[in-house]
Amino acid sequence: MDPLKEQLIHIGFDPIVISVHRHEYDILDVSAFARALVYSRVLFEIRDRGGVNPDEIAEALTEAFKKEYGSNPMRYPMQSILFETKNLEICARLAKP
Repeated sequence: MDPLKEQLIHIGFDPIVISVHRHEYDILDVSAFARALVYSRVLFEIRDRGGVNPDEIAEALTEAFKKEYGSNPMRYPMQSILFETKNLEICARLAKP
């Protein structure tokens, strides 16, 4: 987070408020969740490289998720990091008629 914060300050964004939001989700269909990861743009590199069967990766992910987080439902932790800031120079320019 610090490198991004430093870059924002360097280009004129200040003040900066950073907050971390954690949540645990119930994933009812672990297999569908794993397939969605493999067949979405999130992991598009897997398909682009070739030589690997995406279904095998989805199956391996399913088993790894079940082992790590359980199933029926799987309790999957996620978090988001929110950066809130203003660039006062840009705000001043936009406020001028």
